[in-house]
Amino acid sequence: MSSSSVDGLSNEDIIRTVKEIRSRKDKIKKDEYLYFKTRYEHLYKMITDKDINFDEEAFYTMLNQRSKVLSGEKDIKTSSEEISTKFFYKYHPDLK
Repeated sequence: MSSSSVDGLSNEDIIRTVKEIRSRKDKIKKDEYLYFKTRYEHLYKMITDKDINFDEEAFYTMLNQRSKVLSGEKDIKTSSEEISTKFFYKYHPDLK
């Protein structure tokens, strides 16, 4: 675990783990990635469920906002509003 993060793994560790898991061709064993599965349960499901289309752009947007919150640059409310607005207009461009 990175010491630069106060909320689990660092963004770099999360990115590395996501890339590793997504590149796996073999079946992931039950006891692999236990911390990641527990701490980032929804993300783990998104990257391992073949029926879910993993949106890499959204993933990086969320990590960027996470960094700003963890560094104190932004609060959670502001970041949440920015992300909500961005994705609302992404998926509803006719409502701009």
